[in-house]
This record gives sequence, C-alpha cells and structure tokens, in this order.
Amino acid sequence: DLAAVQVLSSMPHPDYEFTTIDGYVYIQSDDEQHRVLSLTDGTNTIQILPIDLMEEPDILESKTQLSDFFDRQAKIYTILNSRAATANTTTGSVPLDRHVALLPGGVTFWLQLLVGNIGMLVGVAVWTFQRTNVAARHLCTTGVGLAISTIAAAIYSSRSIALDGSVFEFLSYANFFGVLLFSAGFLCMMWNYPGSLAKFPITPFWYGLMALIFCADYFGWLESLDLLRRLPSIVTLLASIIVLALQWKKSHEDPLIRQSLLWFVFVTLSGSTIFALAILVPPLFDRDLIISQGVAFVAFLTIYIGLAVGVGRYPLFDLQQYWVKALIWLA
Repeated sequence: DLAAVQVLSSMPHPDYEFTTIDGYVYIQSDDEQHRVLSLTDGTNTIQILPIDLMEEPDILESKTQLSDFFDRQAKIYTILNSRAATANTTTGSVPLDRHVALLPGGVTFWLQLLVGNIGMLVGVAVWTFQRTNVAARHLCTTGVGLAISTIAAAIYSSRSIALDGSVFEFLSYANFFGVLLFSAGFLCMMWNYPGSLAKFPITPFWYGLMALIFCADYFGWLESLDLLRRLPSIVTLLASIIVLALQWKKSHEDPLIRQSLLWFVFVTLSGSTIFALAILVPPLFDRDLIISQGVAFVAFLTIYIGLAVGVGRYPLFDLQQYWVKALIWLA
C-alpha cells in the first residue's frame, strides 16, 4: 500500500483536471471548460484523445491497441514532466503547472486498496487457522490475487492523465496476473469445498492453464484481448457454477453441509457475478462499462466479508472453534 501511494505521489499532477465530454478532452481553467487539442513541451507534441484518459486499458480489443496505448502514455508522461508543458486548446495555450500530491488519489484509489487488503487478510486468516484444508488454501490464493490486481489497478486508474509507459505496462501485467491467480484459486476452492469433488487433478490443471494464458498474453501469442483478458475469468465463473451445482448434488444426504454450502454459494457467486457483468461482459459486445472498475471491485467484498460472517453461523472451513477463540482474544 505504501509503495502504491509513493508511486502515485511521484506522478506529475497538473493543476487542471482533464475530463472527457462527447468524445473530446477538456480542462477546467478560469472557471471555463477548454477543449484540449494537444500537449506540448516545445519539443514534443501529441494530440490528446479520449482514449488517453481511459481508466482500464484492458477493455481495448487487441494487443496492438494496448501497445499503442502504452506508447502514447509514455509520450504524454514525458511532456507532463517538462517545466514547459502546455496544453494547446481551442481558445489558446494553457501552461500545465504541477503540484505535489501529499495524499494522492481520490476515493476510488483508497477504495481499491481497501478491497485488496480485506480480501488478502480474510484469505490469509482462514488459511492460518486451517492450513491442512485445501479449500482454505485456495481461498488464500484468491485473496492474494485480488490484492495484487486491485493495488495495481488503483495506481494506474488514479493517474491524472498519463503514467510512464513501462511502469503502466508492468502494472497492467501485474493486474492481469492477479486476476488469473484469483481465477485459479476461485475454481479450485469450489472444487474442494466442502470436500473434493473428484480425483481429477484440478489444481495443477487450472493453475497451469492460467499460467499458460498469462504467457500467451505476455509473449504476444494471441492478439485478441477478449480471448486473453476477459474470457478466462468468464469461463472460470461459469465452470465454478457447474462445480457448485455438482457439490450441491453430492451433499444431498447432509442437510448441515447443504446449509453452509448454500451460504458459500451465495457469497462467492454474488460478488464475482456482479463484477463480471459490470466489467468483463460489456466489452465483449462493444458496450461501455456500466460503472467504474474501481467501484466494481467493491463487489468482491461480499465474498470475504460474507465468508467471515458465515463462519459464525455455519461450519465454513470448520472454523467455529477458532472463530470463538479469536473473538475472545480480540475482546
């Protein structure tokens, strides 16, 4: 978290806020909106496009577009770091004076950090009490993956307009790695809760598949971001629904297990489904995102807070005795 704050603080923060309105980029200066045509430092000049203010570049269609986006970010970042940085607008030139942000980022930045920290803390806590429980181990993995993903996204989505291209690209890969780690742990957790569904080696298979997808993205084996950065998570979610249906059928003779499984299904699928419908599905159909990705991350809190609450009511991960001891210790 401190590293994320430090990185965001070190970014150039122009005194004017850039916004996108009707396909054009504007800045607020002297209580008026000025349409920005380009940015320049006297040596370098680049036209400013609405895509440059994009919160999450993963919604682009191809790796080529993503690479071009990072190149543009690098050029804009270089200009913003110059003392001669100027915005050329339809009404004249506006010097882009900078300021130091002691407490960087808006509400969304801190919200994403909060989500990542809660997910990781709950996952690690459950695994700490039940280290021999396979499902608890995978829950911990989802928490770590969520933390990596949200912290990386919190940094680049909170930039004023640009981030160093190489840093942005690294954070984008970190975000994607966290998503795949979460996906791997998510399905394997479902497979092993409340018990192993079958003898099939799901853990090496699904983690290996996610690793292969990451390599395909990193080394550019595939061009489509639909195939690389959206479908893996959607397929994982659909596969998890099928696995949970099979777990439900398998537990028909144990009403107590079914009761805990029903809560488990509710809290795990609700958050992940909301996020998928809001962030992953719209780009597949060339639709705009319904809400900000930073806000959508909050949906994942239903998983970890729901599981933490459920431990007190149901035999989730067999943690009742540890839960009571923990509450006594905290009191």
